[in-house]
Formats: sequence, C-alpha cells, structure tokens
Amino acid sequence: MTDRFDIKIDELLANRVPDTTVRVNNWALNKFNSWLQSSTLSAEFSDFDQIPVQRLNYILELFLVAVGFDMRMKTTYSVITALNRRLRETRDEDLDLFSTKRFAHFRNVFDGYCKTKQAEEDTSVKKSDIISETDEQLLWKTAFGVETGKKLLVTLIYLITKTFAIRGGDELYQIRNDSLTLETSGNSHRITYMERRSKNKQPGLANINKQKKRVTHYDPVGKTNTLAYFLLLYLRYSHPEVTEKNSTIPLFNHPHKTPVILAGHPIWFNHHRRVGRNYFNTIFVAALEQAKIDHKGRNLTLKSIRPTAVHIIAENNIHPEIMKQRTGHSSTGALNAYTRFKNDDNTRMVSELLQSRTPSKIALLSPPLPNSPQVTLLLLILCTLLVIVAVTLLFIIYLH
Repeated sequence: MTDRFDIKIDELLANRVPDTTVRVNNWALNKFNSWLQSSTLSAEFSDFDQIPVQRLNYILELFLVAVGFDMRMKTTYSVITALNRRLRETRDEDLDLFSTKRFAHFRNVFDGYCKTKQAEEDTSVKKSDIISETDEQLLWKTAFGVETGKKLLVTLIYLITKTFAIRGGDELYQIRNDSLTLETSGNSHRITYMERRSKNKQPGLANINKQKKRVTHYDPVGKTNTLAYFLLLYLRYSHPEVTEKNSTIPLFNHPHKTPVILAGHPIWFNHHRRVGRNYFNTIFVAALEQAKIDHKGRNLTLKSIRPTAVHIIAENNIHPEIMKQRTGHSSTGALNAYTRFKNDDNTRMVSELLQSRTPSKIALLSPPLPNSPQVTLLLLILCTLLVIVAVTLLFIIYLH
C-alpha cells in the first residue's frame, strides 16, 4: 500500500514541472557538472549538489569565467537560472542566487559578465517572418493535400496550428481526440478546441482560478478546403483506438509506410508511433522546402504559423479581446472582459478570415484508396479481361 502511494506521489511531483523546464534543467545541470568534473575542483566535487553553500559564490564565478565567455549570454543565463531552480528545490535552506544576501558577490560578478557580453553580442531576438499568402498558395500546390498520409498529416497540423493559434510542438503534442469537438448544425461545422496544457497556463496552485484556452471555429458544410474536412478525413483513416470518444492515445501519429487494411478499411496512421514534439517542426520545414520557400533566410518554422494567424486577425481590425481569446493571452481583468465579446458574429468572422487563403478548389477532393496487394491483383485481372475481350472482337471482325 505504501509503495503504491509513494509511486503516485512521485508521479504528482513529476507532473508539477513542465516537460520543457525539466529538459532545460537537465541540460544545464549536465553542462555545469561536465565542467566541474574536468576542472581543478574535480578532486573535491563531481556534482553541483555536493558543493556547500559557502563555496557556491566562488565556484559559480569560476564557471562564468571559464565557460561563460564561450557561450552566448542568454545561454549562460539559462544555465544559471536552471542551477538556481536546483538550489531552491534540493537545499534545506531558503536560498536563491538572485535574492539571497550571501550570493550578492556572485550577482555583482554575473551582472558585470552580462554587461560585457551585451556590449559584444547582438542581443536582439531574431523574430521569424510570417507566412505570406503567396507562401500558403505554394504550400497548397506542392506539400499540402490528401494524396498520402504524410500530406494529410502536415496539412492538418498547419490548419490546426493556424486556426487555433497553437504555440508549437509542445502544445500540439498534448492534443488528443477529445481536445477537438466537432459538431454539425445546419450548414456549419463547429469545431471547439480545448487546450490540455500550454506554456503560460500550466495547471496548479499558481493558476488555480485561470481558465484553459477554449476556442470555437466555424466551417461551412460541404467545402473541401476547410479544417473540418481535413480533420474528418484524418479521423476516418486513423485507427479506431485513436478516434473513440474516451481515447487517451494522442491524435497525431506517424503514417504507415504501407497503409494497413483493418476489417476492410484502410488505416493510414500507426497508433503505436506517436509524433514527437520536434517532428511537428521537422515535417513543416520539409513542406516549406518542398514548396521552395526560403525558410532559413526568413527564419520560418512551425512557430511562424501562430504570428501569421495573429497578423491576419490584426490586419482586419478585429477587437483585441477576440484576439486574446484566439491566442490564449491574458492580462488583468481579461477573463471578465472575454464574456463581453463572446458572440458568434465575431467568432465566425475570425474563422472566415483564417480560412480565406485556402484555395477554393483542391485538385483531389477525396483521398484515393491506398495501394494494397488485393487492389493490385484486382486491377491486373481486370486489365487482362479487357485485353482478351478486345482481341476476341478484332478476330470476329477479321473473320467477317
């Protein structure tokens, strides 16, 4: 009984920290420990946790001088903040590198280091360009579509990211079938997206009263250039274990090399191979390359899709509160203000604007059945019969 509870407590503690923060913390700790083990201090310490508080000022200053000038300032800052998180979580004392008085000397040295590096480096953030209407038309002509599982996957990733202003791979990675609700009423599809866990609204005590991002999008029924159309196609060619109502399997899965036939129905996506966080960007960058778009020169990545959506909305003078709804941003009193602007007219306008760049006609309106041994054999038999009939007719004509 105790072991079971201990395991559950460990799971809850692990869930407290976002995965991205865990990865940064581990990388920073390994970076520092590697330097420590190769330094003259290796005889005394091999791990950050072994260093007594009284020696931290001096050793961290040594690290700055020895390693810091070989890294960019923001990288060094990330390492120090990660070490600070480790310090606060593992020591009994209430310690903080950025506020505790005993670390004042280190802070002064670190401040001097930052000013020196700022004078040497270009510290401006290189922002990614937005995806232009021309770019999007090129993507539709080359990389988007329904001819293959991979094309259908990258198309759906793009449309979901743009429609709901998704932040990137981490947020896409969290999406399951129950994150998207599709309802049809009259001549409209209504798609509702509910985030599970995102960058600035992690569940927990600090955000106990904050609402999760919830966005509604409308698509016309019968159109083949809409998010609803591609989502329904994707679900149709996904494994039943993914599409069932209470499924815990992630929505996005890698395509099969050769589609699998299940109960006479083709399955394009492997529900045992979840798409990883980095693959979302990889497959989108590959689409940009296929469309011959200069993604490197313009710094275009998966994260360019979100500012593209914001740009389209802002360009058409939509009320800022509607923009906050779509992006999930919040400010003081923003949650109360949202209710004032939750009306279908504005929501439909945003949906139509985000949909406006998609071609009105797509060359292939429905996906072809995948090649399979059964289909190939049937086509071969049909062709043989046609040849026999044609030869027979020619022979009869010749006799007459």
